[in-house]
Amino acid sequence: MPPPPGFRESMAVTYDGVAQQREEMGEAEWRWPIAERFLELMTNQRLTSLLEIGAGVGFTSRWFADRGIDVTATDLSPAQVELCRAKGLRAEVRDMYELGYPAGSFGAVWMMNCIHHVPSADVGRVLDIPYA
Repeated sequence: MPPPPGFRESMAVTYDGVAQQREEMGEAEWRWPIAERFLELMTNQRLTSLLEIGAGVGFTSRWFADRGIDVTATDLSPAQVELCRAKGLRAEVRDMYELGYPAGSFGAVWMMNCIHHVPSADVGRVLDIPYA
């Protein structure tokens, strides 16, 4: 079951409204050891492309790109996607329920905090993401 009508639009407006604040705050330090471990797993499996779902303003996507990963950053918020693009990232406004990428488009998928916006009944469907 998808979220209630208007939920996605409301989320986009909410995150558009805090995009600049999130940009100025930077990224929380606790995330980097997790990203390091994920990058290690990608490297060990020779994976070179990554889809980030819920990229926010792009700090993590930029971090992966700076380490040689071909990143596509996605977010529901157009303002946040613009901040990703300002960091030189390929970024698109996408809905995690309907990403629209064909199977095998990415070697790996990174998704962190945005999953808490998904109702428990939908988690399985949202996480059925097309990747290699």
